[in-house]
Amino acid sequence: MGMNVGSEHWSKLAFNKVKVNVDGAIFASERWFSFGSVARDHKGRVIEAISQSKPGQVDAAMTAIYGIKEGLSWI
Repeated sequence: MGMNVGSEHWSKLAFNKVKVNVDGAIFASERWFSFGSVARDHKGRVIEAISQSKPGQVDAAMTAIYGIKEGLSWI
């Protein structure tokens, strides 16, 4: 069959490169949000990963920004 339209997957990197993926979730009724980051090397091995939950009401962009900020702090 054909490819899944809109599906995403991790792709292998060039030698000696690192890729950081981030994601976030919003729990509006609880007034909490969470984010996660994972850094992988060119072979797909996990170098570092983190997930955190924090109190507050933020939008989806802010959850990603928290994950990106954390990922950049590792570099």
